[in-house]
Amino acid sequence: ETIKIGTQIWTKQNLNTSEFNNGDPIMEARTNSEWVSANEEKTPAWCYYANNSKYSNKYGKLYNLYAVNDPRGLAPEGYHVAYRSDWEKLGEFLGGSNAKRMKSTESGVGWISKQYCDNSSDFSAFPGGGRSLNGTFVGSGSNPTSQWARFWTGTKLGTDLDYFEGKWWTVVLENRSTKINTNDKLPAGCGFSVRCVKYEN
Repeated sequence: ETIKIGTQIWTKQNLNTSEFNNGDPIMEARTNSEWVSANEEKTPAWCYYANNSKYSNKYGKLYNLYAVNDPRGLAPEGYHVAYRSDWEKLGEFLGGSNAKRMKSTESGVGWISKQYCDNSSDFSAFPGGGRSLNGTFVGSGSNPTSQWARFWTGTKLGTDLDYFEGKWWTVVLENRSTKINTNDKLPAGCGFSVRCVKYEN
């Protein structure tokens, strides 16, 4: 399912595939040791938040950066993992750093502080959290001060330097904030959500 926001066409859900575009499987890291080993070996990996598939429909999967930037491709045909510039363009169209317009108002596995959500753009971001280098899950659950959604950004040709230094750009939406933060770089072995956007003509 997709949504048009300005001139951009985004996927309405976080990526939820367990295969690359050529059909090769991506390893599911169920244990902390498997997650840590994937980073040490620079192996593409994914997991569900808290290793619980009940989060799949709303949160999608969490991927390490080795999966995101694998040459076999993670995004559907005609789409790419959203670049940092794509997120910045989205923020500009929504009136600056207006994450309120992007965050789902749905209850259950949604945001706790509903006054910071209206989802008027229909982007439907959930607080999917992430996975740290040691395998610990963070950023979701019932703590309103630590809920967030964080997304890897895609690698553009000629901008790989930061990736090979071990970190890459992420985008974060926080529970009690209307800011779209595109200025964080985090290690490749962490696990975060992915959103895709269609290549523009």
